[in-house]
Amino acid sequence: MPRTRIVSRQAKREKADQEEKVRLTQIKIDAVLEQVDELEKRAKNQVYTQIKLIHARTDNHFLEMKMSEFLNLKLKYFTDYKWKVPEPPTSRARSSSISTARGRSRTPQTSLLPRSLIQSMDRG
Repeated sequence: MPRTRIVSRQAKREKADQEEKVRLTQIKIDAVLEQVDELEKRAKNQVYTQIKLIHARTDNHFLEMKMSEFLNLKLKYFTDYKWKVPEPPTSRARSSSISTARGRSRTPQTSLLPRSLIQSMDRG
């Protein structure tokens, strides 16, 4: 009988040691997962910053270009667009130059049709 008592104590001790190892492993895994999450946040911020930088450096005409126009440029590299971008329409260029010259933005005109003139009855 004394041997069974020793065996059961030893089994309990081994089981407790095993549970402690599992608990320590879980703590280590949680710490590693937190580090991975932090690396993910940093990487996302770096990508977001790079996208903002590219967007800020890219010409507005190029950003507003339709996909068919972009494909017609037949660019091999992204940096080649500076020499191949066609000139924007004159109406757009004029409105942007006016808005920057005045230091404020203009409301774009909804219609390019000529306006009808309305005269006062008193002048008639």
